Amino acid sequence: MPYFWSDQFGLKVQLIGRPDVADAVLPLHGEGLDGGAVKGTAVGYLRGDELVAVVGFGAARRIARYRKPLAERADRAAVLAFRDSLA
Repeated sequence: MPYFWSDQFGLKVQLIGRPDVADAVLPLHGEGLDGGAVKGTAVGYLRGDELVAVVGFGAARRIARYRKPLAERADRAAVLAFRDSLA
């Protein structure tokens, strides 16, 4: 599964999966998509109903946990249940 990380201005940016094939974005953690703090934000990418990528900004522990749902091709409902179990 594709993976990269980069440190940008003290913030670790990590991506797992293939966002290039996605057709929808699913907010998972944090407030970065709503104009809030970017640190701690994690976003899922879906193709249809299947999780195909996750990106995180200063959310390394959470991003690592999404490897299994990505490998299992979890659907939206399973991803949301998994997200809620991490809260």
